[in-house]
Amino acid sequence: MNLALKICNAVGFYIGWFVCVSFGNFAAVTFTAAFIAINLFWQHQLNKNLNLKKEIYWLGIVATLGILIDSILFSTNVLVSLTPLTSFYSIIFPPVWLVCLWVLFASSLRISLTWLLRKTPLCFLLVALFAPLNYWIGATIVPEIDMPISYVVSLPSISVLWLCFLWLLVTFKQYAFEDIFHDY
Repeated sequence: MNLALKICNAVGFYIGWFVCVSFGNFAAVTFTAAFIAINLFWQHQLNKNLNLKKEIYWLGIVATLGILIDSILFSTNVLVSLTPLTSFYSIIFPPVWLVCLWVLFASSLRISLTWLLRKTPLCFLLVALFAPLNYWIGATIVPEIDMPISYVVSLPSISVLWLCFLWLLVTFKQYAFEDIFHDY
C-alpha cells in the first residue's frame, strides 16, 4: 500500500473532522464527497483490480452502524442536539455532518487505520478509552451538541456501544471484506 495514500487519508480525515464539526451540513457533505471520490480514484490508480462495489459496501456498512450508534445516543439523551433533528417515532437520527464523519471514518479504517483492525485486542482497548473521549471533545467543541447525562454514565455507555460496534466491524471484515483489506 502506498504510504502517501495512507498519510493523505489520515490527514484528510482530521481535516474532514474539523470541517464537519465546525462548518455544518453543506460543508460536511461537500468535503466528504470530494474526499471519498479522491480516495477511490487514488486507490483505483494504485490497484486496477480494485473491487469498487465492496469498497462502497464497506463505507455503507460502517456509516450505517455509526448512524445506529449515534441514533441510540441521541434517542436515549446521552447526546442532545440543541437544533432540531430528524426523528421517526422515538428514534432520533444524528445530524448530516455526523453521518459524514462516519463515512470519513469508514475510509480511514479501510486505508490509514487498517493496521489497527489487525491488532484486535489493542483496537478494543483503544476504542474503549478513546471513543468516549472523542464524543466528550465533540460535545465540548460543537455548540449545538450537549451531553446532559452525568459523564459517569454517558462515557461508559458510549464505550460499551463502541465495543459492540467494533466487534461487528471486525466480524464483517473477517467474513465479507478480508479480500479488500489484504493489500493494506
